[in-house]
Amino acid sequence: MWLAEQDMFDQLSSLNVRRPPPKTALEFVQQESLYQPDINDGVRVNIAPLQKAGLLTTDVLAGKDVEKALADRAAWRDDERRWCREGKLPQPGWWE
Repeated sequence: MWLAEQDMFDQLSSLNVRRPPPKTALEFVQQESLYQPDINDGVRVNIAPLQKAGLLTTDVLAGKDVEKALADRAAWRDDERRWCREGKLPQPGWWE
């Protein structure tokens, strides 16, 4: 599997500096599916998982925007991990 061959199982792949990184692609996907709000991601991206899970009394986002918000979050986290590996950032913004 292409994803399993990528350099993603280092400490930057974990949710924070205290957690161990995932060991498999499945663990990584499960971890990234957890609700982990980040103030830097903005309201749209932080609300999308709640709306998708049906936890809001009313839809805040347009239906088509929910999946885009989740994809944006994944892309942003991928970018931050890459920038950390390249030495451009000291750590991911979602780490405490």
